[in-house]
Amino acid sequence: MKSKSYLQRLVSPRIGFHYFQDTAHYTNRDLVTWLPKMIQLNAKWIILRSDATRAIPEQFLSGLINNGITPIVHISMPLPNAPSSADLQAILDAYSRWGVKQVILFDKPNTVQAWSASGWSQQDLVERFIDKFIPLATAVAQSGMTPVFPPLQPGGNYWDLTFLRLALQSIIRRGYTNLIKQMSLSAYAYTFGNGLDWGLGAQAKWPKNKPYTKAPDTQDQCGFNNFEWVQSVASP
Repeated sequence: MKSKSYLQRLVSPRIGFHYFQDTAHYTNRDLVTWLPKMIQLNAKWIILRSDATRAIPEQFLSGLINNGITPIVHISMPLPNAPSSADLQAILDAYSRWGVKQVILFDKPNTVQAWSASGWSQQDLVERFIDKFIPLATAVAQSGMTPVFPPLQPGGNYWDLTFLRLALQSIIRRGYTNLIKQMSLSAYAYTFGNGLDWGLGAQAKWPKNKPYTKAPDTQDQCGFNNFEWVQSVASP
């Protein structure tokens, strides 16, 4: 039987978790329940859902940070009626004071579900998303934190790689190159029933990949290695 210390060394220092997909589990009782489990699993980061109108309690965040666990706050907001940067400023400033370093803005904006019916049906979807993203991302950066471009649905109702490429081009075209340098990207890593090596190597290995086309001799980004495809778009 291997020793406990040996097993601990096998745990990746990069391991982290998604917390509950709501904002109803941030009491002291929740912290007492889940913090020991996170510590036992050697978690280094955890993604926490946040409302745009109410911050995650400071004591919950402090409990994580004081135990070496980095909280990544994910603020999912409706489109196109997201709050303004002024509306969000007080919450962002609080998060910054309490030690949060990264804030993800929005969630799956390349899907119908992220938008109102009228918002989705209008033209220039990516441009209209960037209209909302830039002021909020700028506010996050000005508060001393890293703005994170939202994870896109792999494939999605609007092809995710195209959405990302057009979004980054739009940010640069508008003169926000410094924001590009300050922000990070995020990605979802569902398997979609494929093996863990599906899509490994991204576009460099699978150059025949085309949107919404399942050719028998190629693989796509709809798998565990979606992050590689996202990175290939950001660093062509």
